[in-house]
Amino acid sequence: MGTGYVRNDTANNIADGNVINASDLDGEFDAIQSAFNASTGHSHDGTSGEGPQIDTAGIADDAVTGAKIDSTTTVTAASFVGPLTGNVTGNVTGAVTGNASTATALQTARNIAGQSFDGTANISIAPTDLTGVTATATEINKLDGATVTTTEINIIDGDTVASSTTVVDADRVVFNDAGTMKQVAMTDLNTYFEGKMDTLAGLTSTIAELNKLDGYTGTAADLNYAKDLNATGVTTVEFDKLDGLTATTAELNLLDGVTATTAELNKLDGFTGTFADLNYAKDLNATGVTTAEFDKLDGLTASTTELNILDGVTATTAELNKLDGYTGSTAELNILDGVTATTAELNLMDGVTATTAEINYIDGVTSNIQTQLDAKGDVSTLSDLGITATAAELNKLDNVTTSTAELNIMDGDTAATSTTLVDADRVVVNDNGTMVQVAMTDVQTYVNANLDADILKADVADTITVPMRGTVTADNDLSFDMNATNNFKCTPTGNGTLTFTNITSGQSGNIWLDNSGGHTISAAASTYISSADLTTISAAGVYFLSYYSDGTNVMVSATPAVTSAGA
Repeated sequence: MGTGYVRNDTANNIADGNVINASDLDGEFDAIQSAFNASTGHSHDGTSGEGPQIDTAGIADDAVTGAKIDSTTTVTAASFVGPLTGNVTGNVTGAVTGNASTATALQTARNIAGQSFDGTANISIAPTDLTGVTATATEINKLDGATVTTTEINIIDGDTVASSTTVVDADRVVFNDAGTMKQVAMTDLNTYFEGKMDTLAGLTSTIAELNKLDGYTGTAADLNYAKDLNATGVTTVEFDKLDGLTATTAELNLLDGVTATTAELNKLDGFTGTFADLNYAKDLNATGVTTAEFDKLDGLTASTTELNILDGVTATTAELNKLDGYTGSTAELNILDGVTATTAELNLMDGVTATTAEINYIDGVTSNIQTQLDAKGDVSTLSDLGITATAAELNKLDNVTTSTAELNIMDGDTAATSTTLVDADRVVVNDNGTMVQVAMTDVQTYVNANLDADILKADVADTITVPMRGTVTADNDLSFDMNATNNFKCTPTGNGTLTFTNITSGQSGNIWLDNSGGHTISAAASTYISSADLTTISAAGVYFLSYYSDGTNVMVSATPAVTSAGA
């Protein structure tokens, strides 16, 4: 049984014929009030005869089953808190939250990016399913992790705007390294140019003599030909008469035997016709046609057939002038034949840059495109399209005008374009973290500035303002790193092996060896030195060693012990 009203008048004072005191009624009223208290009052436990289970705060949780509520009328409440188990027949009015255990499909399938979706299975959407997108997910994923800006990508598009930049050692240039695009430091570029400058070794010509080649574009064969011509005795004045000559040997031979004067020949100045043309002019002169009449044909490029078109033309000059500046063909004019569109309708195309193929995309569209797109549903994330790049990374393509071919060059394309570099050309350089295009003149300025200090050049007058010498590196362990320098000073503190590391072909240098401690010195397998020299330098003293490397081994020679002033 549930709890509820319990009679307070257990002595049955409230009865017919009895004196009923106020306290009796007050106690009974208190019992009734307590029975309906929100937290401690009336309740049913659902036993037979009591009706549905009710606790002190209302109908208890899970109190209602199919057997306890059976109504064909509308059940209305502010809210129903589930879970609700069992079948519901009829309409449910109001908001419903939670999951239906047996719902497996949408009643009406929806298209998302052209793919039908009814909820029964996942769908796969490719980037090409989106209108106007032709790139595949693989191609778009190349931007995954890209930090390049739109401006930097546009530089690859052949942007002709040059950034005026003072090139420094820390700058980078984009190079194709055997099919892989890399950023190469300007110091590496400097090393490369210095290597190429080694071809001047052994040059005996003076700077003034070399400057005579400034601007020369010919070959060595051309120079040898000039030498042979000089041997013929022909003077410069005689050669200058050929300046600007474009005639062939055969054409020059036509003058052989000519008796006409210069004035007579000058009448042909600028004439490009044939002898037949001259004879035709003679015949025309015989017809009596005046020069003024011929002048009307001045500049005429039309053929006889084209002139015949005017035969029977009734259009006025003003009407014909409407064609002034027209460059189209007859076929293009015929396109307008039968056009019924008004000028206003044709002007709708003014400014349209879409191709015919792009305009054909809307062929057959019968309703508002935006409305149709809104009905397709949302693609909430880029990952739904198989794209791993973020929106920020994809947005870097906004305003990019670079072509696919130009982007592929950055992928390490191994196809080289044969190009004659000129001052106006640009090189892609990483300028302190920002990709810019630098004019070849700026690159030349940088290279020249960095070559001034350590190499003599043949294209300018060199002024040597500092001693051309190497640095001296202190190395006391008898192992000399040839990448460090070429001159060393060594004071060993114990026995050791004369060794060279990073052996570089062609490198030579000197070693100041102070073996005052008389430590025993041996030689590595790659160090070639006489046994007598090894014995000498193992004795206490100061020695001068010189070396030369062939890239694999190092040849070393040593002086006897030397002292200050030869004492």
